[in-house]
Amino acid sequence: MVDTYVGSMRNSGDTAGRSVVNSGGMTTSWFGFKGSEDLGGGLKAKFALTSYFKGDSGQSGRFPRDTFWSRDANVGLAGSFGAVSVGRGLAPNFLSSVIFNPFGNSFTFSPLILQMDVPLFNASGWSNSVQGDTGWSNGIIYRTPDMGGLTANIHYQFGEVAGGSSKYNAGANVLYFRGPLALTAFYHNLKINNPLSPPIGNVQPAGNIPLPSGQFATRQSAWMVGGSYDFTAAKLFATYGKTSHDIDFADKTLSLG
Repeated sequence: MVDTYVGSMRNSGDTAGRSVVNSGGMTTSWFGFKGSEDLGGGLKAKFALTSYFKGDSGQSGRFPRDTFWSRDANVGLAGSFGAVSVGRGLAPNFLSSVIFNPFGNSFTFSPLILQMDVPLFNASGWSNSVQGDTGWSNGIIYRTPDMGGLTANIHYQFGEVAGGSSKYNAGANVLYFRGPLALTAFYHNLKINNPLSPPIGNVQPAGNIPLPSGQFATRQSAWMVGGSYDFTAAKLFATYGKTSHDIDFADKTLSLG
C-alpha cells in the first residue's frame, strides 16, 4: 500500500503553510508478508511481518525511532476457539477508531485520529490524547470466534521489568457488524512509558493545556464507544471517548461524521 500526496499543509501552531510531497495522506504506507499453514483438524499456524514506510522519501517507519516491523511482527494459532498471536500487533484502540470515522486510518486528515494519535512536533506542543501507540509490542492478543456478528479482542502487553509487574498494558475491544449497523467499544489501562524508555515526559491533554510544575502522568486509562449506520446514500459515524490519568487531568473526545 503506497499513499503519496502533493499539497499545502498548515497544522495548528505553524506560522505559515508549506508545499509538500508527503506520504500517508488517506492511509499509512506499508508493505510486508503474511502467511498461514494448515496443521489439520481446523488448526492453522499464522505469521505477519509488516512494515511502515514513507513513500515520499523511502524512509522506514512512520516517524523517527520507529521500529522496522512497526505494523506487525507476530506468530500465532487460529482455530474454532478463535485466534491467539504473540509479538507486536494492533493496540485495542486502533480498529475502534479507524473503522468508525469517515476518514478511516488517515493520520493526516481524520480529526478523530489526529486528536487521539498524532502529536504535533512544532510550536503548538499539541499532544496525542491516547498514549501507548496504535500497536503494542511484547504482547499477546486473543480474538474470539465470530458470534453472530460480534467479536472481541483481548490484549496484554508485558512490561518486561525484572522483579516487577507494574509496567504492563492491558485492554480489549468489541466489534459488532449486522447489516447496516456497526457498533464498537474499547478500553485500555497502560503504563505511559511502556515500551518507551525513558518516560516520554510531561504528558499533557490534547491542546497543550499546561500542567502544574513537576507533575508527570505515569498511567492512563481510556475508553471509547462508537457506532455507524449505512443509509446507502450516506453513512453516519459517531464516537465518544475519555482518557484519565494518575494525576488530575482528562480528555474527552466527541466525533460526528
